[in-house]
Amino acid sequence: MSTSLVPAPGNPQSLNRYAYVYNNPLKYTDSSGHDPLDNAWQSEFQRVHGREPAAEDILIRLFSIAFPDEWDWSAFYDARGGYIPGSLERVFVVERPIERTWEDMPGALDRLAGWYGRGENRLYTRDIGSLFGGLPNRFETPSAWSAVSDANNPIRVWVYLNRTGLPPYLVGTSDSDANVHHWAWCLTMGAAYGPGATLINTGREITQFRGDWRNMWSDIMIGTRGAGLGLHFQLLGLNDNTRAWHLFMFDRFVW
Repeated sequence: MSTSLVPAPGNPQSLNRYAYVYNNPLKYTDSSGHDPLDNAWQSEFQRVHGREPAAEDILIRLFSIAFPDEWDWSAFYDARGGYIPGSLERVFVVERPIERTWEDMPGALDRLAGWYGRGENRLYTRDIGSLFGGLPNRFETPSAWSAVSDANNPIRVWVYLNRTGLPPYLVGTSDSDANVHHWAWCLTMGAAYGPGATLINTGREITQFRGDWRNMWSDIMIGTRGAGLGLHFQLLGLNDNTRAWHLFMFDRFVW
């Protein structure tokens, strides 16, 4: 990651040269593989913005890596580097492009995975839970159980997807985010608690049944698959993500 770029006067994008690298986070990736929210990023963010990164800044950082084609620094920050209130809701939900669908998830997972080193699997799955599930992030709630069991979940906005890319029985009948929050919640649990996450998810859906059998079944099915993928990431690492995606989400081997 380059930190020696000299900012161009009058260019607000240059204020973000470490964290958001002129709209091209992939070009300036850290080839050694480090947590994208590590102390180096936090220190540089504080130096440039004059404050510590907040929960909103963490989501923006992860989004810039997962969806570089949508990335626009000025959509989230003003010329002084201050967060624009409501920008997360606008970009993640209200004005999301119709092309942002479940088909984009394998690529987003791969791009994020490139930023985590050996032994950082759990950080990766926690960050997926925050970006796609609205869960408390790992700095404000270090305990995975406290994060997934927070009574107020989802506690903040998350990245919405449109329905294309998964079978209808997985995306649900009523959730406007195409069930991505439920998938991410279970993925985070699966990484932390293995097969127990599937039991927790199924038990929760049965006890909270509200008359829509199809939606309940969708939550059970996509939750089971998310939990399995999370366990895979935890036990087998962050390689071959696309193959793992097809295996757990479609029951299909890809060679």
